[in-house]
Amino acid sequence: MNNRMVAMVVGSFALSLGLAAGAADADYKAAKKQEEAAYKAAKADCGKKAVDDKKACLKDAKATHEKNEAANKAKHEMKEAKSPAEKTEAANKQAKETAEADKKAAKK
Repeated sequence: MNNRMVAMVVGSFALSLGLAAGAADADYKAAKKQEEAAYKAAKADCGKKAVDDKKACLKDAKATHEKNEAANKAKHEMKEAKSPAEKTEAANKQAKETAEADKKAAKK
């Protein structure tokens, strides 16, 4: 009887961890789809502008898209991190990717 109780507790714990990971993946995929839609809408708005304004608009839209994409990815990795060391590593990676996206946007 005791073994059954332990098995049930362990099973329910494992199930809850699996569901939490699945929820994090679903949130990430939804955020990614939303960002793609926002990028497409921004590109469509840029299409209505004059040539020089259009180039600048597309540049800004792409830079914003890359920045948001990096932020969503880092947020997802933070949710999946289990230990404090993994969370710190994910935060450092997020800061690095954000800085790289900013540099890339500034160069264009």
